[in-house]
Amino acid sequence: MHKVFLTIIVFCTTISISFYPKKINGNVTGSPGGKTNSPLDGSNCTGCHGGSINTGDGFLTISSNIPISGYIPGEIYSITATINETNSNKFGFELTSEANGSKTGQWIITNGNETKKTNNDNAVTHKIGGTAGNGNKSWTIDWQAPLFSSSTGTVEFYGVGMGTNNNGNNSGDNVYTSSYMVQEQQPSSIIEKEDIFNFSIQNKQLIINNYNKIKYLNIKDLNGKIIDEYHNFIPNKIKLSHYKTGVFIINISDYNNVNFTEKILIF
Repeated sequence: MHKVFLTIIVFCTTISISFYPKKINGNVTGSPGGKTNSPLDGSNCTGCHGGSINTGDGFLTISSNIPISGYIPGEIYSITATINETNSNKFGFELTSEANGSKTGQWIITNGNETKKTNNDNAVTHKIGGTAGNGNKSWTIDWQAPLFSSSTGTVEFYGVGMGTNNNGNNSGDNVYTSSYMVQEQQPSSIIEKEDIFNFSIQNKQLIINNYNKIKYLNIKDLNGKIIDEYHNFIPNKIKLSHYKTGVFIINISDYNNVNFTEKILIF
């Protein structure tokens, strides 16, 4: 009698396991990275979701507040990825930037509830809190252009977006790709700024290469509070170890009373 009872338990357990729902490959918590269809990434989301890119009735766009004249090295801009697909209510994306065969620029998360970094911080993607939409969805992230010392001229942004039917599996989803190119701005004023305000951040220090051309310098947080301030004597190295991770604003004046403002990312 006991043997028969155990046999029934084993048989029922086997049936339960056989009919247990299969694991879904979708990444509702964000792309694993390297799926933007860029030259360096070389792949997209069809690896998990099947189908072919850009065959649905929707589309993906990438836009920014970078002026037509181009980006200024070291400046911070807002980059927006927008996907439109009628009748979809759950979306995802990944966005990266490349130049001359390398990843370039620094991504800055401005909405931690909806977006996060991925692919060794070289790209951004959605979080589970940033997937819901009604026929469309947009994500906006800040991006710091490469500094003067590492600027490369043309930068191209590559993105992948997904419109899903939210049916609990990977079937019926549509994958879209897009790219967006910007140029580096090179007017005479920018060249003058590069000559006067030539700096880098190394080992938690702000290295100012042309410090002898600067008469006044201050560093503020985004609330306008002055963290450091220097008059007449400007050091060539400023310690940043007491700064929290984030964006700060540097204001400088040269000996001709020409003023410059620069945003820096400290991490």
